[in-house]
Parts: sequence; C-alpha cells; structure tokens
Amino acid sequence: MVYFSNRAINRLYAHSALQGFAENAGNAFAFVYFLHAGFSVAAVLATLSGLLILRLTMRQLVVPFAKAFGIRAGLILGTVIVAGSYLALAFVETADWRLALYLVVAAFGEAFYWTCFHAAMASLGDTEVRGAQASAIQLLYALTSVAGPLVGGLALTFAGPQAAFLFAGLVQALATLPLLYLPRMPAAVHSRLDPVAARTATWAYFSDGISSSSNAFAWSLALFITLGEKFQTYGLAQAGAALCGAAMALLLGKLIDAGHPKRSAVIGLGGITLALMLKAVAFDRPWLALVALAVGAIAGPVYNAAYNARIYNLAKASGDALRFHVSGEGGWDLGTATASLAGAAMIHFGLSFFWVIGLGLIGVVGVGIVIRASYQNAEPSLRV
Repeated sequence: MVYFSNRAINRLYAHSALQGFAENAGNAFAFVYFLHAGFSVAAVLATLSGLLILRLTMRQLVVPFAKAFGIRAGLILGTVIVAGSYLALAFVETADWRLALYLVVAAFGEAFYWTCFHAAMASLGDTEVRGAQASAIQLLYALTSVAGPLVGGLALTFAGPQAAFLFAGLVQALATLPLLYLPRMPAAVHSRLDPVAARTATWAYFSDGISSSSNAFAWSLALFITLGEKFQTYGLAQAGAALCGAAMALLLGKLIDAGHPKRSAVIGLGGITLALMLKAVAFDRPWLALVALAVGAIAGPVYNAAYNARIYNLAKASGDALRFHVSGEGGWDLGTATASLAGAAMIHFGLSFFWVIGLGLIGVVGVGIVIRASYQNAEPSLRV
C-alpha cells in the first residue's frame, strides 16, 4: 500500500500516533484549563498570543542547531521539551512564575518540534504519493482526537490536572522512540531556499494561523463555556465529533494522488469556511454547537490533508525544506498571535465570539489566494 511504502514515513506515523494522543489528551485542554482556573477569555487569548511570540523568537535557534546536529536531533529535542512543558503545565494555578515557566518551555519545545517535524515530512516523503502520506497523518490525528479527549477529560475530572498533564507528558516522551531510527537529515550549511518559496511559506502559514486562531483556539473556549465548563463533557464532545472526520483524510488523500489536488484544495477550503460560519452562529447553543463541532471535525482533516500535501511538495522543491518551514512556522505564529490579540481586544470591548470566530474567514481567503498562486506560478512538475 502507498501509505506504508516508505519506512522513514512509517516511523513518523508511529511517532505521530503517540504525539497526537498526548496533544489531544493534554495540550488540547491547556487553554480551557486556564479558563477553568479563573482566567478571563481575553486573558487566555492574550496568553496564547504571548506563547506564540515567544515561539517566533525561539525558532531562530532551530537552523543553527540543525546545522550542527541534524533535523532528526532537532525533532527529538522538540519532542522531549514539549513533554517537559506538560510537567510545567501540571502545576500552573494562576498568573505567576509557574505560568511564565510553562510559556517559555512550551514555546521552546514547539518551535523546534513543529519546524523539524514538517521539514522531516517534506524531506522524507514521496512527491508522487504525497496526498496519501499527508492524509494518513491526518487520519492518525483524527483517531487520537477520539481517544485523547476522552482520556484527558476524564483524567482532569477525576484525577486532577497534575495527574492528567503528567500522563500526557509521559506519552509525549515515548513518542521519541520511533524518531531514533530516522535518518539524520543534515541541514544545509548555507541557505538554498528560493526567496519566492520563502514568501509563499510565510503568507500561506500566516493566513492559516489567522484561521486557526478562530477555528481552533477561540472556538474551543466558546465550546467549553457553552458545555458548562466541564472537562468530561468537553472531551466527550470532541471525541464524538472526531469519529465523524476520521475516514475523510484517507478519502481525500486518494483524490489528491489521483491528480485532483486543486479540486481537493477547493473542497478543503469550502469545508473549513462552512465550519467557521456554523461555529460563529452556533457557539452559544449547545446542540447547534455540537453540530458545528461535527462539521468542523469532518472539514478539518479534508482541509489539512490538502493544505499539507501542497505545502510539503513546495517545501521539498524549494531547495531547503528546513528553512522553508522556519519561514512558514514563523508566519503561522505571527498570524495566530495577531488574530488572538485581536480576538482578546474584541472580547474585552464587549463583542461576542461571533466576531472572534468569524475573523478566521479572512485567513481562509488568504490561504486560498496563496495556494492558487502557487499552482499558477509553479514549474510544470509541481502543478499536480
């Protein structure tokens, strides 16, 4: 099967299954946990923005580290430090030095982790079956989006935050094991990144970050409030919705590799637009919010598989996948931080989540413009 034809990618699958479970059992609850601890919505969004600005700053360390030790080492370091961030999160109770420690550790770990993970996927993956490989990762995340929130919600409810986040940290640490057998993936000493590719990465990720701020972070806070601020109810809702979207990733991967990447991108962007519109109007009515959550769970893998398949191919063709994703992830941090600060200001001045979630539509339009331009301006081999 094309999904499992590449041994290095298979190891990234195994890693992603463990990392995705930790993410969905731990990090997915981080900001609703702050809300439950007494932070205002505006304060939570401002805290998120601060984390992302720190991440943007610390990402400048990734390339020097990877030049010395390789992309694999950067990915392992990021995975371990993210595990440590869960340990720090377990002891956060208010806005004091423990929160600051968590933000610094999480920013450092995530800056290394996501940059090196995307660079590894782009470098080790196969262009001709990129859709299948990107969609398989999305399927794994969709499946862990079922189990993770169930475990995380129950653990937070019955065992408390320390036990819940320490468990997530342990699973995250175990996710380093498959990475030990990856190629070293040395980083280029001198940049070979095409400037046009760097701008494409920055603007695609910047736009995606605006969308993510609304579609993921602001929405999660609104849903948590609407469901009565109960961890187990929130986790159960997230798990149930994830079941609706698990198969969509595989179906879309086949569509991409069959020669329909543009159509797949249109379907993904259309789906995420519909999900955002539903979330904006249904956030404060429990049953309608659950419907919007289910639509988002279906649209998410569709959008992410199409988006990542295109981005990974562009990264591989750029001449320097690591620096491509340094530019891209920096754009994502800036876009998400900007939209989160705007959302915090909206909430502070009395606007509802309708406006904060609706802000994400700007990001969807931006992604569509960048992806369309990437096809129009690409070499013939990259137009499919």
